[in-house]
Amino acid sequence: MGPGSLVPSPGRGIWRVSGHNGSGTPVGIDDVGMLTWLVHTPFAAEVYVMGVLPAFHHQGIGRQLLAHVESLLAKDGVEFLQVKTLSPSKPDHGYEATRAFYLAYGFRPLQEFPDLWDSENPALQMIKKIDSARR
Repeated sequence: MGPGSLVPSPGRGIWRVSGHNGSGTPVGIDDVGMLTWLVHTPFAAEVYVMGVLPAFHHQGIGRQLLAHVESLLAKDGVEFLQVKTLSPSKPDHGYEATRAFYLAYGFRPLQEFPDLWDSENPALQMIKKIDSARR
């Protein structure tokens, strides 16, 4: 199965990937992945929400979403992209996989915020330099 088609949804900042089954037939009207982002300054943006349905993990959908958004941001001159996720100081198998995905894509841990969300959910800020060649 290929990663499907990257399409904009109504509203700024949301892109979705429509899935296909093994024969290339569209899965249906359900989307399998989405990403929203915020631009904080002319130099920095943040992945606000990103998700891919578990059945569609390891098919390049997350990378396709990030690469597209990174390309849009690079054209606007944005230099850094950040994401916040659950810190490894709070063990969680699902978020361990999330951090591994972001590390593999080029994000690096920058800082832990023990109380950003609440004391039970410490946040890890990860950043990535946007490739200016994507402009």
